[in-house]
Amino acid sequence: MWEGLIAGAAVALGNGLVAWGLIQWSFEKSPQLFVQAVLGGMVLRLVMVGSCSVALFKFTAIDIGAYIGGLVAVYLLVQAAEIALLLRRKHQRSTPPGS
Repeated sequence: MWEGLIAGAAVALGNGLVAWGLIQWSFEKSPQLFVQAVLGGMVLRLVMVGSCSVALFKFTAIDIGAYIGGLVAVYLLVQAAEIALLLRRKHQRSTPPGS
């Protein structure tokens, strides 16, 4: 069971790190490039998570329920952190210096 939880958490964390990197890279770029990076990144990350999940289910004997539980729990935490990061960066960008 623990292997499944750890594997799910690792896949979700990897997914989140890729998202964080894309956001950091594209945040100061044009709005069009930012949207393309975020939306295109979502598609690529979905494929990554699906591929990792299929490979883990096919080639290991991890508990699927534990894997999904770890994946969802960490994914939700990473999403909350990603939203907080975006809101903070947006606030920093819209606040004039010295305010």
